[in-house]
Amino acid sequence: MKSFVASPPVPRFDAEDDRWKCCCDTTHVTTGAYIICGIDIVLSISAIVYFAVATPVVGGIVDASIIIVAAGLTIAGLALGRPLLLMPNIIVKVFREIGFFFAAVLAIIALTTGKMPLSSNEGDVQQAATIMLSVSQIGLLMNGWFFFVLLRALDFLNVVASFPKTEYV
Repeated sequence: MKSFVASPPVPRFDAEDDRWKCCCDTTHVTTGAYIICGIDIVLSISAIVYFAVATPVVGGIVDASIIIVAAGLTIAGLALGRPLLLMPNIIVKVFREIGFFFAAVLAIIALTTGKMPLSSNEGDVQQAATIMLSVSQIGLLMNGWFFFVLLRALDFLNVVASFPKTEYV
C-alpha cells in the first residue's frame, strides 16, 4: 500500500492585493505610475513650449526633454514588465527632489537676508523668494509622492517577475 504525502501549497501572487494600491487605495500602483508619467509629459511639453516661445532657456528645454524621455521609458517598462526601465525616471525624481530642496534653501536665505543668492536681478526679492519657496515646497511634496509611487511600481514589477505567469491569482 502506497501513502501519499500532500505537497506544500505553491505560493501564489495576487496582483490586486491591497498592498499594490496607491492614491488613497483607489488605484493600482502601475496605473498611478502611468498617471504620473502622463502628468510629467504634459508639464514638460508645456515647459518646452514656454521656454521656446517666451524665454529661450536651453537648460529648461533640456531638463524637460530628459523628463519626457524618462517618463517614456517608464511607460515602456510598465507595459513590457521590465523593472529596469523605471530606474531613469526614479533617478530623475531624486535629482529633482535635490533641486527643489536647494531652491527652498535659496528662497529661505533670500527671505532672511533680503538678497537673492546667485542672482544679479535687483527686483522685488521678497515676492520672488516667496514664490520660489512656495513652488519648491509644492515641488518637494509632489515629486516625493511621485517618487514613492514609482518605487512601489518598481517593487510590484520585481515581484511579478519573480513568479511564473501561471501562478497569478
